[in-house]
Amino acid sequence: MNHLPFKEWLLSEEPLNQEQHQAFQEHLSNCAECRQAQTSWGDVHSLIRRTPQLAPATGFADRWQSRLTARRVRRQRLQLGLALAAGVALVVVILLLLSTQLSTIFQSPVQFLLICVAQVASLFVLFSSVQDYLVVFFRSFPLIPLIGLVLAVGFISLLGVLWLAAYQQLVVARRFAK
Repeated sequence: MNHLPFKEWLLSEEPLNQEQHQAFQEHLSNCAECRQAQTSWGDVHSLIRRTPQLAPATGFADRWQSRLTARRVRRQRLQLGLALAAGVALVVVILLLLSTQLSTIFQSPVQFLLICVAQVASLFVLFSSVQDYLVVFFRSFPLIPLIGLVLAVGFISLLGVLWLAAYQQLVVARRFAK
């Protein structure tokens, strides 16, 4: 026998319409199991209604709020301590890694200064060569027709848009595949 809608109606707080009420009463007259469930549920329901609700002890909300605040403060202190410990550990590791480099500086400061001067000179050479390339490019700019330049920029933009669309499709497909 199918008890599903009748047991749902029995446990539901919503009122039944006339047709449902009549079907439910017919089913109860023919089904001992559902009558037993109705009686048991009525007993439980009346027991719940008769049981007095206990009020929280005085100051409950204040104690709960203060414990919550204390827990948040402890969590923030722990996170701060962990962040500081991680920072100190990182500085120690970096100093250990740089100690070999620093030892050469203290052994021969003149050599270190020469290396620094060589690095600065190489940066000047790099900037000078970039400047030379830019000068050649901008001097030859009038040779390139304006329409060709517009088409080249448009083509590069189109390639960029196509790449972004393909990338988005790949990311969305993988997000739903997981």
